[in-house]
This record gives sequence, C-alpha cells and structure tokens, in this order.
Amino acid sequence: MPDPLYADIASAIRQRLDGAAFEQCAVDLLREAHYPGLRVTPPNNDTGIDGLSGPDDAPDFGLVITTAKDYRRNLRESVRRHRDAGGAARAFVLATTQEVTGEIRLRLMRDAREQWGVRLRAIHDRGEFEGLLYHSPRWRKEFGVTGSAQALSRFPASLRPGVPITLIGRDADLARLRAEDGDIVLAGKPGVGKTFLLEHLADEDWGLFDLRWSVSELKDAVRKMRPRRVVLDDAHLSPDRLAAVRQARRETGVGFGIVAVSWPGRAGEVAALLPDAKRIDIKELERDRIVEVIEAAGVAGPEDLQRLIADQARGRAGLAVVLARACLSGGAGEVAKGERLLGDLAAWYRRTLGDESHQVLGVLALAGDAGATLEQVSKILGLRLPKTSNFVRDLAAGGIIDDGKRPFSLGDIFASKDRPHRPQWLCVQPEVLRYALVADVFYDGPGSLDAVSAVGHLEPPSIAAIPLIGAARREANVDRGWLSELVDWEDERTAAEYARLGPNELRTALDRAPPAHRTRIAEAGYAAGTDPELALRVLLEQAAGDERDELGAPDHPLRIVGDYLASPGAGMDARRLAVRVADAWLRDGGDAHAGLRVLTHAVNPEWREHSIDPGLGRTLTIREGVASPDTVAEMESVWDSILAIAERDQDIPVAVILDALRPWVHPGSIGRRGGPDNETAAAMRRVGEGVIRRLADIFRERPGVLYRLQKVAERGDLPVRVRAPDSFASLFPDWNNAEEYARGEVFVRRAEEIAGRPAAEVAGTLMLIDREAIFAGIEGRGEMMPRGARRLARELAVRDGRPEE
Repeated sequence: MPDPLYADIASAIRQRLDGAAFEQCAVDLLREAHYPGLRVTPPNNDTGIDGLSGPDDAPDFGLVITTAKDYRRNLRESVRRHRDAGGAARAFVLATTQEVTGEIRLRLMRDAREQWGVRLRAIHDRGEFEGLLYHSPRWRKEFGVTGSAQALSRFPASLRPGVPITLIGRDADLARLRAEDGDIVLAGKPGVGKTFLLEHLADEDWGLFDLRWSVSELKDAVRKMRPRRVVLDDAHLSPDRLAAVRQARRETGVGFGIVAVSWPGRAGEVAALLPDAKRIDIKELERDRIVEVIEAAGVAGPEDLQRLIADQARGRAGLAVVLARACLSGGAGEVAKGERLLGDLAAWYRRTLGDESHQVLGVLALAGDAGATLEQVSKILGLRLPKTSNFVRDLAAGGIIDDGKRPFSLGDIFASKDRPHRPQWLCVQPEVLRYALVADVFYDGPGSLDAVSAVGHLEPPSIAAIPLIGAARREANVDRGWLSELVDWEDERTAAEYARLGPNELRTALDRAPPAHRTRIAEAGYAAGTDPELALRVLLEQAAGDERDELGAPDHPLRIVGDYLASPGAGMDARRLAVRVADAWLRDGGDAHAGLRVLTHAVNPEWREHSIDPGLGRTLTIREGVASPDTVAEMESVWDSILAIAERDQDIPVAVILDALRPWVHPGSIGRRGGPDNETAAAMRRVGEGVIRRLADIFRERPGVLYRLQKVAERGDLPVRVRAPDSFASLFPDWNNAEEYARGEVFVRRAEEIAGRPAAEVAGTLMLIDREAIFAGIEGRGEMMPRGARRLARELAVRDGRPEE
C-alpha cells in the first residue's frame, strides 16, 4: 500500500485548500525550505503579490500564491498589477496547489521573459507542497490531516535543498528500474539524481524510503504498509542499517525488495552485504541534458552563466539544480567564486543541521581533491564517528560531497583487522566551494577552527595547499611562510597556484619549483598580475630557442603572451609593459626573435576570445574585434618604441616587425566580418603608413627590407613610395606575370647581365641576395618559388661554362 500519510496530504491538497490559509502556509514552508528572507506582504499592499523577499525598494523577487486551476492567468495578472502599481519586483516566484509539468514550466519561464518582461525564478507546485506538508505537523493539522508519519515514507530521509523540477534524461533508467524485480544496488555519484529518480518512482507506489527509525518501528511499518520495495539511501555509509532492513524482511515475512543506494566506489561492498542483488548504475547526464535541467530550474540564460553551472555540475543533475538555485539568489561572479554556494547552500545546511555540519564541510574542503576519511574528520572535530557519518549522509544529498581522487595502494588491497574495509576518502565539490568554505571555517575570526592542527591530521598534509591558496586569494589570513612549506613543489599546478598570490610568492615558486614548471608558474603570475614584469622576463627566457610554431602550441611562452595581450581585458598599460620588458631583454643580449615577437604582440590591434555553447559544444563562438580609434592612436606610441629599438639595432630579425604590419595596412583582413569601421580602418592605415616610412629610412641600405616595404605599400594602396634596387627586385618578379616567371626569362636576362664577371663577384652577389631575402623574411612567401638566387646560379652555370665555380 502507499504511504497513508502522503495519501491523506495529497487528498487534502486536491480539495481546493482555503486560499488565505494556503498563502500563509506557502510563505512559512518556502521560507523554511528555500528563502530565509521571505515574508508576507502587508494586508494593505495591493500590488498584486502575496510575498516578498529582500528590500522593499529592490526586492529579490515577489511571490505569487494561487490555488486557482488557471494559475498561468493568475500569475500573468499578478505581474501586470504589480507593475501597474509601481512595484519594484522584476523577478517572481510562483506557488500553486496545481501540478505544473516540466514543459509548462519552461513555457511559463519563456513567456515571463519574452512577453511580460520579467524573470520567473522558480515554480513550487503541488508535488513540492505535498512533500513540505509531510514534514510540517502544524500545517497538516491546519488542513485537517490527522495521520502520523511511519518508519517508511514516500519521501527520503536525507535533507534535499533545491527547487524540484521535472525529471529529465532518465527514461531508460526508469524503464529498467520498473522492470527489475528482487534486490537492487543502485550506484551513482552524489548529486547525479539517484534519489530524485526514486522519488519519481515512489509516485507510482514502486517503493518507500526507510527513515532509519528503530528496527521495531521499521518492522511495524513493514507489516502495516506492506511495501513492494524498501529504499535505503546512502547504504554505503551505514552497513548495519542494511542488515537491519534485511532482518525486518526476514522477521515480518513481507517479501519486499531492497534497493540499496550507494556511491560507485562503495557499491561492491554494499553488494557483498546484499547477495543476488542486481547492480544498476546511474550515469551523469550529457551536457545538453544538463543545460535542459538548468533551464528547467529557472536559469534560461545568459549562455555564459549556463556554461558556468554546467562546468561545475559535471553531468550531475542534482548539483546543477543546487547551483542554478544559487545563481537565482545572486550574480554569476559570486557563483564562480563559490560565494553563493557558501551563502546559500552551505548556510542552508548550517541552519538545518547545525554549526557542526558546517565544520564537517570545512574539514572536507581543506582536504582538497584527495579528500579525507570520516575517521579523520571525526578526529579533527572531536565528533563521534556515527554523528559524522550522519552529517555526511545529509550533506551528500545536495551533491556537494564526492569520492576523493586517490590512487589505490597495497593497503587497500590487503585489508587488516584494524581496517577491514578500504577507507573512503571524501571531498567537497565543486572546487570553488572548497576555497570559500576554508576561508569561512578556518579564517573567520574568533571561533574559527585551527588550520595548522587540522592539516596535521590529513594524509599527506600537502593536499591542503590548494584549498588554503584559494582561501588566501579570498583574503583569508593564511600564514604564507607555513603555506610555502606545505606546498609540494614537485606538483606543477600547486606551484602555479601559489605563484598567483603575490610578487613574493611568485619569486618563491620560481626559486623552489623544478625548472620544468617555470613556464606554467610564469603564466600564472602574468595572468594574475602578481608581478607581470618578472613573469614576462621568465616567459622570454623560456621562449629562447623554442622553435615551435606559436599557432599550434598553446603552451608556447610567446603564445601565452600573445593570447593575454589580445584578450579583451588587456589594456594599454599591459602593452607598454611588454615593450619595456622586451626592450630591456634585447639590450641585455637576450634571444632577439623572442624579444621581437613580444614587441609585435604589443601592437596587435585585434582582440579575440573563444567560447563554446553550454551544452555539448557543437557551436564554437568566436568573439573578436579591433581596438577603438583612441586605442589605435595610443598604439602609435608603442610602434614608436619598437621603431626606436630597430634603429638602435639594425641587425635584429626585422622580418617579425614586417609581419606585424599586415593588419595595419589591410584592416579588412582582421576577423570574419570585413574588419573595423571606416574611422578605425583609416586611423590604422595612417599609423601603418608612418611605420613604413620610418622603416624605409632606418633600413635604407637593406634591399630585402625595402623590397618587402615596397610590396606592402603597393598592395595596401598607400600613398608612400618605397623603391628596392632593381638588381634585387628583378629576382622576385610579381606573381601577376607568373608565365614569365615560370619560363625563367627573368633569370635568363639577369644571367646575361652578369655573365663573364669574376666568379667571386658573382658568388658574392648571389650570397648577398640570399642573405637579404632571409633577413627580410621573403623566403617562403611566394616571392621566391623556387628561390631566385639558386635559379640564377643554375642559369649562370649553364651559360658561363664554369659550373664548378
């Protein structure tokens, strides 16, 4: 039989509850479950809403409560009345005694956004209020529900924060569970949606949840309710309870199936306690489906916010709902830093479970990716192990507890009497929440836990380094000397994260980490702005001798510099600094090619960033643009610095500078939309013209450079005249006369001109042509295919009769 208390509640709520009573009920229940600041609007407030959260003049949202069948019309009219009355709310929450399907939820949210000009943050429908009333004796009594709870329930024992939504992407899992008889071990990662899936099946009288009451109360409930299945949530955390459920089945004679829910890493141990059970694994959802979950939870955009949630949820629908709810309570930036999760989700647990639960989360957060055991947490906090286990069970329901990332060891394989089972290492997810938790639990003034003492219980202590670094970046007062001793300098990521803390930390990381980590450390310091001058210098050192093409090597030190300077956030100060550092590098005799590449990155007029859609990434979005006319004018001074360097040292690899001229002469070549506007393009071409004039003057004795500048000016149709010597230019005929070039007539005429001269003179001429072409970067550009000097040499060898010379 179904849960009788739930049946009574469902019957009462379907009989059209008293509207005024339900309004007060809805505010009370939603305030306790979701919105601590929610309050009833004053009786004389006739602005169309029944509740309000946040300040009156800038509310977080307005609450619309209705028992009417046409809840959509009621919502629409309430929003209209509120706006007509000058109400300040622009986000709304709907509470209704009607059932709202997933399709209708999405439609309502879209209509609110597109037709009503507001945001519908969440919908709380009949199904959720049935669950909230189940746990509220006061309001059950108010609505005439006199039944009492049993040891078996339609709802799980674990506390579950978040806004209920429709089930998405689980049709195959539902079908398999419906078809399976006998005992089941249901395995899946925390937050993947296992319990939500089972709650959906409970609507069909598929099974009831064990509330972990006494064994005698459990047996009484089994005899009275005769369930088809009994679901034991998080069975891996309480093997003794699984034995008690088996005992109840045996002693009552009721042949129910047992569904033991477990995390994947412990499912084998659970299965060993439940012989003949079938194992069913609930996998993470694909990103496209996770985006559907995010939209159903109320976050319809923007895409960057959906992508942020999908990245942190990692395929786990339950965690996606929790994150979406946090986003609805604050900005994406706070979510990205873990602050909304700390202020919303962690605070919810603290309010419902007590301060000790918050400390449990803090200790697990301190253990980083590797995680800590229940025994370690209990020892650090001085809690009894069963109490710690209960906290973890409830915390895992929200998807923020996960298996730690640790390799197996011989101790895991060969269990001892003292450790008959492989220890379970637990960590906090997502990662950003760890940093906020560590700062809050260990560095929030009087009453905070002692981080040094806690770290001493971890295995090894160095696993706490990254969470402590993350907390320090959130202004936690972490002792830097102690932290530097805690860091495992062989670990590249930890060393790089430490370098982001400040100039001293960047220098410490560079001194103590292995040389192989220097590029990553310098990249971190450069991106964080801790000491960009030092970071740039190290990147130049790492680039010396690196012959890889930057385009195909994202980790190339010069590519790192170029990507940063081309990002939308890099300003003129970053470009000027790059020029100063590169100039000093060249003065000190550093690798010239590396120095010149940094200089030319500093005058790249294009900015670009990439992103993929929040789902499977079938769409790549490239956002790109060109500097404004004002910025273009400022870049002229950067060009002046580069030209001063070229004038000072005329043997530098000038080809790199010539390459950088192209977008300034051909602005239309930038991007995929025809380049910048006319004003910007004109400003760029004026700068490009001036650079060509100065380069032509500086390198007036270098025919290869003059030849390239001549071609750049001609093809860019610039009003500047540069002329390379005919003796050089004739060996690089224009491709417009390709037939003549292909027949070799140019080389025949040239050979006729110089045939009969002394061999040494001819050889010197050819070598000069060759050297100047290489210096100017002509080779391989189409102007010499094959190289003109070599072809001329062959022609001379035939014509002169002295091929050996």
